[in-house]
Amino acid sequence: MDRRSVLRSVRRYTFALVMVQVGIAALMVWRPGPLRFGLLYLAAALPWTLLVGLVMERNIHLLYTEEGRPLSRLNLATRVTLIRVLSIPLLSALILIGETMMAGIVFLGAAVTDWLDGFLAR
Repeated sequence: MDRRSVLRSVRRYTFALVMVQVGIAALMVWRPGPLRFGLLYLAAALPWTLLVGLVMERNIHLLYTEEGRPLSRLNLATRVTLIRVLSIPLLSALILIGETMMAGIVFLGAAVTDWLDGFLAR
């Protein structure tokens, strides 16, 4: 794999994640309940996801091994960390609409995955 194919892969995953977030927001708008939650989630999630994708593109060298080969897959600890980082827009949207109980549950989940990430990294 060359650098262009790794960049293409990062962009493909970023685009897929944006599409998933648009789908989640559409489901939130479609179901009965506050319309603004889906819109707030989308307003928080899209810029955050694009920023994470941009940071990954700018630091593409981190996606290579010491021998110069591209990483074929991420380890479980890194995946857990990425899930936690990408849950920030959901937490933000919940706080903004005043759903403190759900925000607390999401935060507790992030805390548990932080512990799990540290455990798996050892």
